[in-house]
Amino acid sequence: GSGKIRPVPNVYVPGSSAALGAGVFGHDDTSRGSQGAGSSLPSSRADSPVEFRFHDHFDFQRLIGRSPTSEAWLVRSKQSDKPYCVKKVTAKFRTPGERSRYIHEVEAVCFLPPHPNVVKYYRAWQENRHFYAQMELCECGSFGACLARLPPNSLVDEVDVWR
Repeated sequence: GSGKIRPVPNVYVPGSSAALGAGVFGHDDTSRGSQGAGSSLPSSRADSPVEFRFHDHFDFQRLIGRSPTSEAWLVRSKQSDKPYCVKKVTAKFRTPGERSRYIHEVEAVCFLPPHPNVVKYYRAWQENRHFYAQMELCECGSFGACLARLPPNSLVDEVDVWR
């Protein structure tokens, strides 16, 4: 290749006939099944292989975190009215290699087995050359934020760490 990124659908559903790496990995937010493999998104125009868009599925509530490479947003699902966290990679991918790196990261997370101490992953997609991931909202905030609320020199009960 010439280094150009060819247009691809932005939705991929594990277990479907869609091409690997086409955009969305994960499952419907009404399901509590596996983290990815073998699950599916509901069939609708908004979930078609070329038309999954943030604003079709979520209402932005507020920014809840930022790093040098991404933002975390509190959002509300238009389908279920449940709150979620959506992470957006702030830099647009510019090359097929950058896009491929993000896809490999998404695939690794998508196929992790569910665990009560791991944030639940729902889906990821690409939109306007940005990658997004829909995840479970941690109501108490980050672990660092929980530690910051403790009095100095406090001990944390292990049960509270995993909540």
